[in-house]
Amino acid sequence: MAMKDWTLTPSDGWMRLSTGTETINIQVKYGAVEITESSSMPADNAPCQLRSDFTITPPLSIWARTYSQSAYIVGIAS
Repeated sequence: MAMKDWTLTPSDGWMRLSTGTETINIQVKYGAVEITESSSMPADNAPCQLRSDFTITPPLSIWARTYSQSAYIVGIAS
């Protein structure tokens, strides 16, 4: 299993968490994170969900962002 981590800031915009080829268990360690599914960079007004712990499975390509503060995300690929 490989671990990945991401630090998001509001100025980052959308950041890709998965390409749609891997299964990743995600845990938001701190901050508020919105996610959306898209094969390419989502628009600023893309529909999204506020999430903390979730699993990404193929073929989903998931993007994340934060608005109010920095966020730290850890993912374990299985």
